[in-house]
Amino acid sequence: MMQRNKVQSEERTIAKRERSANPSLVEKWIAEGRGKGSGASYNPWLHVQDVASEGRAWRIKGWKTGRDHHLLSNHERDLFYIFDWSLLYAENNDVH
Repeated sequence: MMQRNKVQSEERTIAKRERSANPSLVEKWIAEGRGKGSGASYNPWLHVQDVASEGRAWRIKGWKTGRDHHLLSNHERDLFYIFDWSLLYAENNDVH
């Protein structure tokens, strides 16, 4: 039983893809226009698929911006909903 739990925990730490911010990847993201724009044309610097995670990831269409927002946790999602439905904020960008 102890051996089985050890194997399962080791399997969970293996990511589907290895992601690291090497210079060529950063140059590619800059060329794609990541982190630029506003409103519906804003392109987030990090996309959900760029981060290896066992946690929750969300792509939610914004009510104010009309674009998909890439959120990496439930806390980011909850905060996004507060800002997106608040009358005090005209526009919000990803919280990364």
